[in-house]
Amino acid sequence: MNINALNLNLFLVFQAVIEEGSTVGAAARLAVTQSAVSNALARLRHAVGDPLFVRSGRSLVPTPRALEIHPLVADAIGKLQGVLGSTFDPRTTTRTFTIAGADHHQAADLPRVAHAVARALPRAALRIVSIDYLISSDGLAKGTVDAALAPDGSATNGLHETPLFRERSGLFVRAGHPVLRARASLARLAELGHIDVHITLGEPGDVNRAVRGKLLDLGFDRRIAVVVPSFTTAAMIAARTDYVAWLPDHAGRLFGALLGLRTLRTPLAGFEVGCSLLERTQADRGAAFFRELVVRALGRGKSVERRSRTDRSKQIG
Repeated sequence: MNINALNLNLFLVFQAVIEEGSTVGAAARLAVTQSAVSNALARLRHAVGDPLFVRSGRSLVPTPRALEIHPLVADAIGKLQGVLGSTFDPRTTTRTFTIAGADHHQAADLPRVAHAVARALPRAALRIVSIDYLISSDGLAKGTVDAALAPDGSATNGLHETPLFRERSGLFVRAGHPVLRARASLARLAELGHIDVHITLGEPGDVNRAVRGKLLDLGFDRRIAVVVPSFTTAAMIAARTDYVAWLPDHAGRLFGALLGLRTLRTPLAGFEVGCSLLERTQADRGAAFFRELVVRALGRGKSVERRSRTDRSKQIG
């Protein structure tokens, strides 16, 4: 294939299709028509000598050849963005910045990031994706996700981590829960049915195992009654049952205000939260600006803990 005869914009279309899984999604992302995306794919298929995508239901599934070249294409596009980043202007850029976070960060933290983006990057777009998307797409490594909120220490090779804040955690129950009527020991509390949240970061179950290890260190071996994939689901179940939900404190306060949950103040350990990004994107002025914006919006320093100011908490000793 003679690259001199090839329109390099075709690779932008290829990357959009492989990440969106459809020509419709790619067209919306690139702000072009679906037919323009289809035509670009046809030209690239001819140049590469491979169908690149096959249809499966309503989605387009990449061929082995497409999966082989995708990391190379993503890396090349990332490097070009880094070069062009020298002319980055936050007031005029129309770039889309993508950040990943678990559901409690989406509810309690990322609205502040959205507010900061609206003020500092008025023509840019903010895209928020789930941790599931981050893992399944390998978004940080491929450069399709600019930053991710995650527990400190979860970053892998090739990623840079900036500490943001120390997050306390608490146990939350519905208003009127029997445990609120009298002081209860940790041993008594451990006997209640607990809602366990399984979030995947790194190896499956890493976060859950880390939390369970900290609880066991305190002699708090919970009886698990329900396992859920999100903190939002845990809060919703706790509001309608006598089960107990372990929640990050700031998200728990938000859910508590909406659902009438009460906090059981315990000596449970907190955890550090950081902002992770791909190390090679640090030379990209746009990516660097976005990272600094996230740190300003959310960072409180490693020594600062977010503390509940609610007067509805109950001490458990």
